[in-house]
Amino acid sequence: MSDLPVPEIDVVIATCRWLGEEGLLLDKCSVAVGQGIDALAHRERLIKKLPDFGLLRPAFENHGPDLVALSETHRWYIECKGAGSGTPQTQRNNFDRAVASVVSYFTDDGVTLGLAVPATRLYRRFIRTRVPPALRKRLNMWLLLYDPITRQIEDIAPGQGFH
Repeated sequence: MSDLPVPEIDVVIATCRWLGEEGLLLDKCSVAVGQGIDALAHRERLIKKLPDFGLLRPAFENHGPDLVALSETHRWYIECKGAGSGTPQTQRNNFDRAVASVVSYFTDDGVTLGLAVPATRLYRRFIRTRVPPALRKRLNMWLLLYDPITRQIEDIAPGQGFH
């Protein structure tokens, strides 16, 4: 498990691969912007990878969930977050903002939520202490843990335990 910084775009790309493998359709995408982020380059990098995952180019938006995907029966809202090199407090604040964002997408109409984050030691601890299983089950929230070494997503269903 690496604790090196992980850019959010790496998590987004791996999550898109996972969506394709699960047979979901990517509907919308919001690429992170901000200081030190080349959003245009990240967007182009993502667009180039999508055909490899069997996904078509989505609509790009500047707000809302990072990824919106569709299955035959419901809509997925997924919030992605990278891991920085800041203090544990800064990383906890970033993690808390990601959780708050994904929770804000909750509706009663069958939406599936996803929180996609790097599987760093800190983020795994934050999941254990700040995202209890009862909350994940009630909100139908999947955990999508990105391994920066393998570049794969480990999916953890809402009712599945987390260690």
